[in-house]
Amino acid sequence: MRTPDQRTRLRLLVLALIATVVLAAATVLVIRVTGHPLGAPCRDSYDCGEFLLGGECLALDRESYCSRYCEDDAGCPPGWTCESAHPTVLAVETRYVDKICVRGADL
Repeated sequence: MRTPDQRTRLRLLVLALIATVVLAAATVLVIRVTGHPLGAPCRDSYDCGEFLLGGECLALDRESYCSRYCEDDAGCPPGWTCESAHPTVLAVETRYVDKICVRGADL
């Protein structure tokens, strides 16, 4: 049997967990609603509406635009292709290779 103090701590823990889940869901929703669509210019991945759900800001030599990770061309918008890329983390290019949708004119 739990003491009143233990029940209070358990309630606080449950409330903290619920608040964390609600905050995370709200963050994803805000990014989805306010973020840019695929192909739109971006400064970083937070600008993109699909960030946290497979979206990324693809930085090329001449421009940066919102894109998304893919497995093959079928996962990309029409006219785009699924290409290998080195994702960046906090502006540092990683050695990890993943695939991301690239506009056809940028190949």
